[in-house]
Amino acid sequence: MIVLVDEGIGTAEGTINLSFNLCEGSNTEVVMDTQENGVHTAFKDNNNILVRTFANKEITCSPFTGRISYEVKGEYKERQSYTIDMTKAADETARYITVIYPNNDVNSLSAQFTDNGYSENGAAIKVVINGIEYSLSYTL
Repeated sequence: MIVLVDEGIGTAEGTINLSFNLCEGSNTEVVMDTQENGVHTAFKDNNNILVRTFANKEITCSPFTGRISYEVKGEYKERQSYTIDMTKAADETARYITVIYPNNDVNSLSAQFTDNGYSENGAAIKVVINGIEYSLSYTL
């Protein structure tokens, strides 16, 4: 399991976008789960992942067409991408938790912040996968 914590601090307000570009593959191999704020892969070799994002307030998930280039010449290919959006007020910090789990056979997955709000010194979260709880934290 890989867990990412993203925090958008400052006085800016408006829509905050957390964007993800996906691996190449068809829509049947890389599947958007917009209602669950993430994606999963469905490769035939069962080498799959599940990605879910959680936040400190309401978020939405929207697909878009991303680009990737393997050459310096500026030529690119299109690929699936998605963004997790949140409306941020000037006095708030946008806080996201993204869980990347190396298996898409998951019955339940959730994550939440367990600290008292943003701190420049660290964060604490709880991730629950199939009923198993992981308490994670970091200190800077």
